[in-house]
Amino acid sequence: MILLDTILVHRFSGLLLVVAFLLVFSACGIPSSETQSEKPNPSAVSSQGSTLPPTPTATIGRVAIFTSISNDVQARPADAATFAPAVLGQELFGGAEARSGDDSRARLDLEPDGTIVRLAPNSLLTVGEIDPDQANPFTRLELFFGQLWVILNGGELEIETSLGIASVRGSYMSVAFDPGKKTIFVTCLEGHCALGNAYGMVELIDGQASGIEGEAAPPSAPRGMSDEEYQEWIEASPEAESLIVVDDSLFPDVTLPQPPGDSVPVNPLYYKFFNGCDGYEGRPLGKWIIRILRLPDDYGDSTIEQLFIAPGDTVTGVLLPGWYLLMDIAPGGDVHVPDLVSSGLPILLNACVPSPVVVTPDGSIPPPPDRGTQAATVYTLINNCPDVWYWQFVGAQTVNFTIQPWETITGTLPPGDYYATDWRSSDSVHGPDFIPAGGNLHVEGCPDRP
Repeated sequence: MILLDTILVHRFSGLLLVVAFLLVFSACGIPSSETQSEKPNPSAVSSQGSTLPPTPTATIGRVAIFTSISNDVQARPADAATFAPAVLGQELFGGAEARSGDDSRARLDLEPDGTIVRLAPNSLLTVGEIDPDQANPFTRLELFFGQLWVILNGGELEIETSLGIASVRGSYMSVAFDPGKKTIFVTCLEGHCALGNAYGMVELIDGQASGIEGEAAPPSAPRGMSDEEYQEWIEASPEAESLIVVDDSLFPDVTLPQPPGDSVPVNPLYYKFFNGCDGYEGRPLGKWIIRILRLPDDYGDSTIEQLFIAPGDTVTGVLLPGWYLLMDIAPGGDVHVPDLVSSGLPILLNACVPSPVVVTPDGSIPPPPDRGTQAATVYTLINNCPDVWYWQFVGAQTVNFTIQPWETITGTLPPGDYYATDWRSSDSVHGPDFIPAGGNLHVEGCPDRP
């Protein structure tokens, strides 16, 4: 499959953004208009994420579905012996488990009622029970360690730990459990919550919190949530922002652009963000705030992901297919809103990192591409790897290639010199490398594989 169109490069306040809007031309002769405009079958899912996740039906009842995965998130179905990397659109039924690693998060949507469960870094949960009753849904989760945020949309949800059980009827509850310290802390941002064990029970309302400290301790008396707890809600759950009174809104109100036509992208949105604002050599120091808003369409409601990236950290993730609005607040305080992006190709975004200097193999800096050069470059790109390989050529024209696993593409670039960059969703970016006009480019990924 060959993808051709224009790369948009935005440079602002030390940020480099690469976003691709694509037209798809299939080697099998399928017209590009069918690829972009025809609605995909929502019941199909593949490990490559080439289609939208399934829509639960009345026969399925209720199910938990991964709708956002950031960094190292793994899942284990009830009938599986080991964990495996979680897949966007993967369904979890009773007995299934999900866990997150360092600096890793996930969002699970309980469908069809629309309850949201957000999994914090270094957390492990089991789906204990998902009652199929859609009229009055009940869900029970078991938290072995870590933290969850729940945005309930009807019914009741319980989170069970070895120290006690937290429940919510209403809206917003968080539970943080540390089995090593033998502590559990619950915040009730909105609604009616409760925390109890064999030694007592407390009920919580809007803005209250409680905890259990010790195996034989009852829950503490309700108290007001702290500033730190409110901040945790802002960072973990953008859905809660409207409930929290802050001096300044994270993002100002803006006129939101609309996607062109009625086309719905069919590939997931992969992203990779690196915060280089470390306070050295004149660079600012601070967190980088990124908001990714999915526009609603026939296959899903609007969803929001919000990332707070610490200096020196890299965050990668995958979101449902669709059109997105990308907004960010740089560590220096500049607000950039919004860029309309399709989920056709990954978004690569660095803060406080200038564009890389292109050098030739002998160490010299090449001149800018000569747009007057008429020689064409022949290319052969062989992907023997099990993941998708992305290429960008910038020069006389801008050309993008998406190479599927075990696929080979050949052809000629439009005449002229180019800078070539390639990357995989699970790897770092390579390049840009200078490609002189009239050459013969032959690159093989994973050459040791058959």
